[in-house]
Amino acid sequence: MNARSILLFGASVAVSAILTTAASSDAAWVRSVGVSHCASTNANGDAVYLKIGPKGIYNTSTSTPLNVVCDVPSDTTYEPRDAISVAVAGYDNSATQAISVMLCRRFLSGAGGTCGNATSNGAGNAVGDFMLYPALLPWEDSTTSTFPYLHAELPPNTDGTNTLTGFRVYYP
Repeated sequence: MNARSILLFGASVAVSAILTTAASSDAAWVRSVGVSHCASTNANGDAVYLKIGPKGIYNTSTSTPLNVVCDVPSDTTYEPRDAISVAVAGYDNSATQAISVMLCRRFLSGAGGTCGNATSNGAGNAVGDFMLYPALLPWEDSTTSTFPYLHAELPPNTDGTNTLTGFRVYYP
């Protein structure tokens, strides 16, 4: 009986180890970034429309989309160019409007930059929390002489407030 119990215990440990082993694509480190790292970039001074609510930042304008940029903290250990995934969180409270996000980088010289394709939660989707995964390409090509950031367009607040909650950067 004792040998059988030890054998069953050993088998359960082996099965548990197999089931809980992380896949090679899982992140080893995650940097969470809140909306306090974001600011409006609208040229006409629409920063007054950028408000922080219980779910994050949103646009109070009923007619103008609000462009927002969020800086990405980095250090010598975890640089955005090494990221394996980015997840952008938000809350959709509109049946007709959508939030779009893309990853970008600005050149150190200040002359230009580049952005990836926009990813959207889609207009008309169900109301509720959403997660977007923009393409990493603009960050993968970056060097220490560029500034990576997240760009979001918050739609006008016409039939419900869409909110940007924050984002996470996953590293290997």
